Amino acid sequence: MAIRQQKGTRFMDASKVIVITGASDGVGAAAARSLAKAGHQVVLAGRSPEKTKRVAAEPGADSHIADFADLGAVRALAATVQAKYPRIDVLANNAGESPPPGPGRSPSTGTSGRFRCTTSRRSC
Repeated sequence: MAIRQQKGTRFMDASKVIVITGASDGVGAAAARSLAKAGHQVVLAGRSPEKTKRVAAEPGADSHIADFADLGAVRALAATVQAKYPRIDVLANNAGESPPPGPGRSPSTGTSGRFRCTTSRRSC
């Protein structure tokens, strides 16, 4: 899907709905703070409930919890976000790899989760 914009406007000039995965700390948290301060509506997704809610509280953002090593959790996140936000302008797919594998998990499931989020009906 191509991004269309009016001639003479910059894409980020108008307020956008921006979904950021991996937003509980690091680059994702910094991006969320910066984008919210610039007037965008940020929607945060992170693995840690405490850290994700703490980051989301700063700009008053919506937050969701999902472990990208669990494809069921990724599907549920995508469905929830799509239902609440019929228009998503930007997906910042920043979720990192999960901790070492446990039962039913492998190092590649984090990558699969990011792919599933990106290729969901609209986006995660």
